[in-house]
Amino acid sequence: MSGTNAVAVKKELIRRLGLESGLSGVQVVYLLNPGRVTRECVFGGKIEGQLEQAAMRTPGNRSGREERPTINVHIRILAEGVTDSTPEERAAALGGVIADMVAADPTLAGATPGLLDLAAVAEEYETGFADDGAAIALGTLQLVARSYLT
Repeated sequence: MSGTNAVAVKKELIRRLGLESGLSGVQVVYLLNPGRVTRECVFGGKIEGQLEQAAMRTPGNRSGREERPTINVHIRILAEGVTDSTPEERAAALGGVIADMVAADPTLAGATPGLLDLAAVAEEYETGFADDGAAIALGTLQLVARSYLT
């Protein structure tokens, strides 16, 4: 048993997002490299959450536990020459693609042992301007990955 299942779930989620047809042409990476980011990018973010240790176990064996970490997936849209809601609308559309993919396969096809389900539970979008004056939209989709580890 590893310390957490969340990193494996995040890794598999990002891998699957990279294959998602609705994200075709969008850069999808586990870790954002600011020097190599494209105009539209989806990348993994912070993992944070709770775990619940099972109360009983047999002597000499590890007790199981349920964890419910939140995994953030970030969306970054850069739009030059735009001063309206276009970048935020695009970020929200990509957020919808991610949420729909997770809803259609909440266990990620069983690729991560112990994962019970994954669900989108919150979203946030904001806009502003980059240093060069281009409009930028940042979105965060929060996913809860419920796992049982033994």
